[in-house]
Amino acid sequence: ALALTFGLTLRELALLGVSKWGQALLTALFALSPVNNLMVITLWKDVTYTIVMLFLFWMLLRVWRTDGAWLRLWRALVSIGVALAALALYRHNGAPTALLILPAFLIVGRRVHWRQIVSIGGIALALVLLVKVVVYRALDVAPAPSWFVRQSLIHQFGAFLTDPDARISSDDRRLVEPVRADRSAWHRAYSCYHLSELLYDGLFNGVYFDAHVSAFDGVWLRLAMSNPTTLIRHQACLTSLIWRVTQPVDGRFYTYPPTTPEYIQYFREVGEKFARWRGLDPAITKSYMPASLLPEVRAALIPWLQTIERPEWIWLTWRPALYLYLSLFCVTAIAIRHRSWRTAGLALPVAAQSMVWMLLLTVQDFRFQYPVYVVSLLTLGLLFVPSISRSLESEMRSDL
Repeated sequence: ALALTFGLTLRELALLGVSKWGQALLTALFALSPVNNLMVITLWKDVTYTIVMLFLFWMLLRVWRTDGAWLRLWRALVSIGVALAALALYRHNGAPTALLILPAFLIVGRRVHWRQIVSIGGIALALVLLVKVVVYRALDVAPAPSWFVRQSLIHQFGAFLTDPDARISSDDRRLVEPVRADRSAWHRAYSCYHLSELLYDGLFNGVYFDAHVSAFDGVWLRLAMSNPTTLIRHQACLTSLIWRVTQPVDGRFYTYPPTTPEYIQYFREVGEKFARWRGLDPAITKSYMPASLLPEVRAALIPWLQTIERPEWIWLTWRPALYLYLSLFCVTAIAIRHRSWRTAGLALPVAAQSMVWMLLLTVQDFRFQYPVYVVSLLTLGLLFVPSISRSLESEMRSDL
């Protein structure tokens, strides 16, 4: 699916005038990328989400190339609607991201009418409701517990409770601290870079949180209003994954499941704690342990993969901020060359993805920004798009 979507996008760039040498360079970068090769074989919903994001970028390029004429076809409207619905359904950040991307189709094409955008949005909304209302009820899908929905809020509680300068009333402290046994339990587990230990070390009391969820919402609002510096400092640290190119010295940044002995041991310990917390047999964890079918090949590759995760190299391979800036630069460059502000719409997929995570991020995992990495590799192709003559422009837009 990733290869097919890449091929569609590359074909669109070819129709825009990118030379065969440019196409070959993009193909080599995409196919030989260690990031793509590790992510595409990992069973994460983030990979499918990324493929959908690239699919939307391809359709944005198509609307821009045809100046919106492609959207006269119903199959185009349905395709975009299905992609936006998939984006909203695969990840909890997908719905606001899809909502921000939708106007990009109105921006990039001069012939795009707002009625077409409404039709796309209606198709996407209908599909989301079909799945979440009809399908979920038919399958008896239980809604997520309140504490799971409020992970960002719980992470910020950790920042407030561990900041010696934060102003917290005794009543608010008595309500919040028992969620993790006592104050010392918050200090041991809190890190601005990740939420995992706050929730999954066996000390978090989700039942207690859900029983007082309304009160917790009120406490969070009071703490945020009275301690804005603490909140800003926490979010700046947490979201450095998005905007900072280099790796912080004390940062904890997760790239991919490495299947090293250390990781397997960590996976086992976390899995057993989670199983006991959910009242399951800890032995169930053994069924999900990672194992290589080619251990000799893995043993040869692991040292090289560990090398590109060192501080002097990780900014070039795994840190997604570099690729966010690269994508924005490429879109800006083509906007200046073509003297058209409409090309700014091509940056909305990566911009929307990053803006939403600035508010919702809870842990520094590369997978959350993998869509930015993939789309940015293709935005490099915009640098090879030549200035288009009027005759060629008319011919390209007639090719739907």
